[in-house]
Amino acid sequence: MIAEAYDKIQKNKGAHTQGTDSETADAFGRIRLNRISEEIANGTFKWGAIKRKLIPKKGKKKSRPLGIANFDDRVVQELIRIVLNIIYEPLFQEKEYNHGFRPKRRTRSAITKIERESQGMTTAIEGDIKNAYDNVNHKILMNFLKKKIYDRKFLRIIRKGLEQDIIFNKQKLSGMLGVPQGGIASPILFNVYMHKFDQMVEEKVGELLKKINKEEGRVPMEKASTKKYKKLKSRIDSNRARIKRLIKKHQGLNEGNIDEYRELVLEKRQAKKKRLQVPFINRKKILLTFSYTRYADDWIILTNASEKHCEKIKKLLTDILKTKFKLELSNEKTKITNLRKEHARFLGFTLKNTLSKVQTRIRKDGTKFKARTTLGPKIGIDHERVMKRLEEIQVIKDRNAKKLKPRHVGIYCSLKDWEIVTKFTQIIRGLFNYYYYSLTGKSDLHKYYYLYRYSCLKTLAHRLRISIAKITKKYGNELIMKYFIYTKDQNGKKIEKERSVKFPTYKKLMNEIGFRVEKEKREQFVKLEKIKEGVNKKFLLKKIEFLDVFKSSYLLEDPFMEKDIRVNLRTGLKIFGHCDLCGVMHTKKNPIVMHHVEHIKKGQIQGFKKIMRSLNSKMLPVCEECHRKIHRGEYDQKSLKDFESINRN
Repeated sequence: MIAEAYDKIQKNKGAHTQGTDSETADAFGRIRLNRISEEIANGTFKWGAIKRKLIPKKGKKKSRPLGIANFDDRVVQELIRIVLNIIYEPLFQEKEYNHGFRPKRRTRSAITKIERESQGMTTAIEGDIKNAYDNVNHKILMNFLKKKIYDRKFLRIIRKGLEQDIIFNKQKLSGMLGVPQGGIASPILFNVYMHKFDQMVEEKVGELLKKINKEEGRVPMEKASTKKYKKLKSRIDSNRARIKRLIKKHQGLNEGNIDEYRELVLEKRQAKKKRLQVPFINRKKILLTFSYTRYADDWIILTNASEKHCEKIKKLLTDILKTKFKLELSNEKTKITNLRKEHARFLGFTLKNTLSKVQTRIRKDGTKFKARTTLGPKIGIDHERVMKRLEEIQVIKDRNAKKLKPRHVGIYCSLKDWEIVTKFTQIIRGLFNYYYYSLTGKSDLHKYYYLYRYSCLKTLAHRLRISIAKITKKYGNELIMKYFIYTKDQNGKKIEKERSVKFPTYKKLMNEIGFRVEKEKREQFVKLEKIKEGVNKKFLLKKIEFLDVFKSSYLLEDPFMEKDIRVNLRTGLKIFGHCDLCGVMHTKKNPIVMHHVEHIKKGQIQGFKKIMRSLNSKMLPVCEECHRKIHRGEYDQKSLKDFESINRN
């Protein structure tokens, strides 16, 4: 399992970042792995101190503390994460409240849940917990863990990990509160801590609304029809019955009953027309319900309760967080929003109710009829948040200007032409991929396409000192740019390869992403139908919902079973093999370790990195003696063909 944990984190970007000691993923081998294993088994494993750095928050003057652990500690953190994930994921799947830092869950699944549970909801409570990660109470967290885990040794490792010392500005601080941001096990530990809060929201808010329903005499939707609607419905049903009796009595239509028939039909049509203008439900009588969704420390409650009732819910949750979890709600970010008048904001999206409309529909036999339909919530882009980001990266000058004008991005002007196009293409694709799936109106994306495209053109024009017209004339509408990359074969011969990059048109980009999204939705629909197959609906206790697709797409595995331990055999288990340079096997005096480099494609590649680039690998199992030679530069002038062991493989 430690080998599996190492294999999962060795390719992380931070694998070469040093903690408070000098050890990184480089030179990790069987000796270090066995030492960690023995120390955990004997209960003698000691956590090192965490190096703290302050990183600026996007669009804010505040900074976020980032904890950097030693590499061996990160391996143990990943081990804890694997075990806790297996234990707690089935509990998280029961209600699907939280969608942050969980397998197969993301922003998309959270917005899908909100979209499907927001029908009839009129008010939103947007919640944000103040400094949530830094204020996690260790004693409360350990009590939650003890309810599911009985292994004292494992719990002791977690507790000691939470109490790690922190080194900040060369001063030692005690870690008595919080889970370190940047820690591998921190997200799952925070989810365990907040899972109890999720359960209490369902229980306590449910009890509060149940009490209000009883006091105000509220009834289910089907019994909450307005008097006018009931009267018109009764008149329509009465006319329909009279028409049937008239036709039956005279055995069809004839000159004697045709006038009476026309009067009844006209009266029925007028009643139907009036019914479309009359509200169906008396909202003051309908049962109050709610929907709760959380993503890490951000959460939202949608309800059909009034703003006055929502204030009670907010106060209730504030008290629960303060007394039971020692956490505090952020007053700035926690808002109560009337969805009929304003937008609620969550994870970069906006949510607002749409007014019901009278639409013309077609029956199976081809006849048309009019019906009042509620189109459901409108999900849009949080333009304020996106515009703020555009202003930060200098795509626009002033987000509050009446007419937005794109500008060149100064930091990209030093790049090559094709690198500029690649940068902007990656950004626009990322934006479209994030928003396209969930948006009600896809055309909202066109504004951002225009801004990014012309910012790209202006950046190229500024770099080349020519006009935008000349740029499009030279490279075409899609800005197709060709460039060459150079590599070497095993004999050291230089190889030239042609590559191209382009900025897709709006139509092509929408079609490409739209096709992929529709394909994904079809696959999810097929999965949903398969879940429903063979289920007797009469004995079904809970309705099968769309979110069951997310549950079924993640299968739990036992990390203690050898068949379920998945390690990348190409690299992960090579520390148990031979040296790829000289071919010697592992010995105590000369053990096999993994030689890691940060990158093999960025910037100038010199020395031994050229060999690793030829192998297209950032990791190489080597003996300790060869590893020392690599770092001393003794292999810098050699080529791939000089190493017989690699050539044999």
